[in-house]
Amino acid sequence: MKYIFSFPLFMLVLMHAEGNAAALGGSRPNVILVITDDQGYGPVGAHGHPWIKTPNLDDLHGQSTRFTRFLVSPTCSPTRAALMSGRHPLKNGITHTILERERMALSTVTLPQVLAKAGYHVVAPDQRGYGKSDKPHEIEEYNIFKLTGDIIGLVQALGRKEAIIIGHDWGAPVAWYCSLLRPDLFRALVLLSVPYSPRGGGTVPPIVAAKAAGKVSGREFYQVTFQDPSRTEAVFDKDPRGTLTSMLIGASGDAKSGAGWNPWSKPGKRSTRPQAPVQLPGWLTRSDLDFYTTQFEQSGFRGGLNWYRNIDFNWLHTGFLMGARISQPTLFVAGERDGVLKFMGGAYEKLEENVPRLSRKVLIPGKGHWIQQEDPQEVNRLILEFLKQL
Repeated sequence: MKYIFSFPLFMLVLMHAEGNAAALGGSRPNVILVITDDQGYGPVGAHGHPWIKTPNLDDLHGQSTRFTRFLVSPTCSPTRAALMSGRHPLKNGITHTILERERMALSTVTLPQVLAKAGYHVVAPDQRGYGKSDKPHEIEEYNIFKLTGDIIGLVQALGRKEAIIIGHDWGAPVAWYCSLLRPDLFRALVLLSVPYSPRGGGTVPPIVAAKAAGKVSGREFYQVTFQDPSRTEAVFDKDPRGTLTSMLIGASGDAKSGAGWNPWSKPGKRSTRPQAPVQLPGWLTRSDLDFYTTQFEQSGFRGGLNWYRNIDFNWLHTGFLMGARISQPTLFVAGERDGVLKFMGGAYEKLEENVPRLSRKVLIPGKGHWIQQEDPQEVNRLILEFLKQL
């Protein structure tokens, strides 16, 4: 039986709230999955319609964790099957609405089954700058205090008193800052790809130091490149599909030897445009790429890039965390071929020192940066194993 969770940049595993839930005497969370028929289509849609009043549906919508990303079928029954299983609408044994003898295949693993077995409430938000979340233009709106404040506010908005954080790539620093700043709220964390590195000393901010080092070596660090809008979003926004294809394949374990992502390049020589035609790896489908492309066509790349433009600000304003260690139980997982380890290998080697309650640190052979997509079964197994130990 396979459990495939969706990992964006950030996930929260929410624990039981106190109060009314305490009366359940330690039982698992109660989850109600509501799939309404044709809701939200045409002029009779609910959710705050200007003249058709649907207060009960509006209230349900406001209090629920909602599915907004899924592939729909031309008819409703296959779409419901897709929502229940996380699989393509036509791969669950149902092909049409009115063929009453069709039933969902008994072998299909549904979302309620996964939730019932694992017993966790999982929230996977779009962080600011991504998807349908807010996308302020100003760089300062993406500093680490804003980013951690978003997650703390999310936990509180959901009425929870503690949570476990799972963060990949930039989600990992957000996770560890949340853990350092609010240890009362975040009881454990999982870091994917990016190992924890304490705030260092010295007098020179990281990007300033990287620029100086690049002038000496003749190679430019990618985080320096990302400071310049004329070489990043001005280029990326013209071809979101090509940019994403190059980033996803180039940083993965499927990249050809010598052709994968390199954190350093000669100034002006960094390219994100793939060589066409491109053969997609098995873990990246054309529909996946279509979805990502649509999202970035709507949002642009500036929001995500603004995270990098706050690196020096974050360093300058977190001196009080110099040398801080993470005290919560922690799991670290990365791909053996992840390019991040080329410049954060030292942090990986010192994880036991900087994270005294490190449960495990795991490198998955042959995999690259996108481990939650490249090998979801193994990543899920490691995470569930870690959660069961808490």
